[in-house]
Amino acid sequence: MTIGATRLLANALVAAGLLLAPGAAAASDAAALFRERTVVQALDRRCGLFGEGVATALGAAAVQARNAALRAGIDRSALDQAARAATQQAARLACASEDARLIRARVEHAFDGWLRTPRLTFTGDRAEWRAERGSPRGWRLAQASRTGASPVVFGLPGYETPPAAVVAFAGAPRPYAARLSFRDTDREARPALDPRARTARRVVWATGYRPAAADQLPAGSRAGEIWTFPAEAMDQLAGLDPRERFTVEFLFRDDSVARAHFEVGDVAAGRAFVSLGPAPVGLRSPR
Repeated sequence: MTIGATRLLANALVAAGLLLAPGAAAASDAAALFRERTVVQALDRRCGLFGEGVATALGAAAVQARNAALRAGIDRSALDQAARAATQQAARLACASEDARLIRARVEHAFDGWLRTPRLTFTGDRAEWRAERGSPRGWRLAQASRTGASPVVFGLPGYETPPAAVVAFAGAPRPYAARLSFRDTDREARPALDPRARTARRVVWATGYRPAAADQLPAGSRAGEIWTFPAEAMDQLAGLDPRERFTVEFLFRDDSVARAHFEVGDVAAGRAFVSLGPAPVGLRSPR
C-alpha cells in the first residue's frame, strides 16, 4: 500500500464518520469502503493498533459497508474475495511504518466523533433502526412495526439487557406466548430475500413478559406488554443478510397468530454503537 493509497483510505474513514451516511449505497463506493475498512481491521488484528472501543467501532463500520454493498447488488462471493485481498494487502504493510501511524491517528480521530454522537438512525431498504445514547430513558436500539392496527417495537430496551418486543394490543384478548422467527442458517445457507418463499425457519421463544414502562411503549400507546427474548437472539439476527426479514409472532388461545415483520438491516452496527454506553451530555446528533 502506498502512502497516497493509505491517505485515501484514512480520509474515507474520517469523511464517513466511521459509519455510512443514509443513501451511500452506490455499488462501487460501498465495495471500496468495505475493502478499505477490512484492510484497517486486518492491520489492527496483526499490529494491535487500537483499543477495544475503536476496534468495536471499526468492526461496525466494516459490517455496515458490507451491508451497503449487498444492498447495492454486489454478490457475497465477490465481497468474500475482496476481504481476502484486503487481508493480503494489510499483511504487506509494516506495523511500525508511517502509513500505519497515519491510519491509526485518522481512525482514532474519526472514532472520537463517533463516541460523542448521542443518536444515529441506520436506514435499510424498508425500515430503520434508531439507536439512542443521549437520552437516559427509552429504547437503546429499536425498530417499529405493526401487526394489524397494533404497534410493535423490537430491539434493546437497555444497555445490558436482552432483546425484547413491546406490543400494544387494543382490547382483549392478550397473547399467551411470543416468539421470533427467522431463517435457520444451519439448514438454509442462502439468504431469504423473497418473503413469499418457503424457508427453513428458526424459532426463539420469549422467556417472559410484563407490563411495559411508559418510555418503552410505541408512540401514542397508553399500555402494552414487553416480551423478553434470550440474549443470543441478537447474535443470530446479526448473522443474517441485512436485506432479510424476521418476524415477531404473538400466539393466542384460539390458535391465531399475530405477526409483525422487521428488517435485519444494520442491527449489528446499531448494537455496536449502543455498546459504547451513554454519550457525553450536551451534544447534538449530526445531520
